Amino acid sequence: MGLDTDRQAGRRAIVVAAVALCLGCGSTPARAQGLDSAVEALWAAAPGDEADDAVESILALDPDIGPLFARVRAGAVYDPDAPRGRQVLSRENADGVEFRYEVHVPEAYDATRRYPVHVYLHGGVSRPRREEARFWRNTDRHVRDDAIVVFPESWAEAMWWQANQIENLAGMLNDLKRRYNVNENAVHLMGVSDGATGVFYHAFKAPTPWASFVSFNGHPVVLANRSTNADGQMYVTNLRNKPFFAINGGKDRLYP
Repeated sequence: MGLDTDRQAGRRAIVVAAVALCLGCGSTPARAQGLDSAVEALWAAAPGDEADDAVESILALDPDIGPLFARVRAGAVYDPDAPRGRQVLSRENADGVEFRYEVHVPEAYDATRRYPVHVYLHGGVSRPRREEARFWRNTDRHVRDDAIVVFPESWAEAMWWQANQIENLAGMLNDLKRRYNVNENAVHLMGVSDGATGVFYHAFKAPTPWASFVSFNGHPVVLANRSTNADGQMYVTNLRNKPFFAINGGKDRLYP
């Protein structure tokens, strides 16, 4: 994962800087034809090689800096007919393992408006993978008219506190950002029980994509237990300047 997950700002800087470096290389002025589609391809590209190829395609047009900057600064144009309501989607990690997630998009979704995203991590992750794509009970209670709500999946071979889930959640967010107009400063991570402990893990290990964290009946000490098999070193200092709201019930025998 890169240090900057602000997709549009990051790619904007890359393209503008790259073109600026090429301006004095003896190239001829570019025609504007094709620049719009090339920039749209950049916004639609997956991170990594696909995004790099999109940048190279823009540079191959030898664009003038003014028109290029204006197009990049304008940002992506999102599909006004993107699917609404409940959807079960999936993606693959680099190792080929498939991860499903349930997403709820407001029925009145407006592609010109930026939407917050609420990601909920479920509990009970030490079990085999569920056959049905229902990772939460009563998901409708979390559905909102003013936010995109997401329920990823976890199981015994892909628990929330393992590195494959850092890759999965980052990839899931990137997929959603390419499809929907997401407010990248309002992407919130929440969880209950094992999911709440997972919230601590991602706050310690990969806080950059998240605007805030909410833990319902979890505990960070679980991550220190060797039997939990939490991947890597925890970095508590990553919580600095990150809003974190933890809730624990006094009668909870597991997480008091």
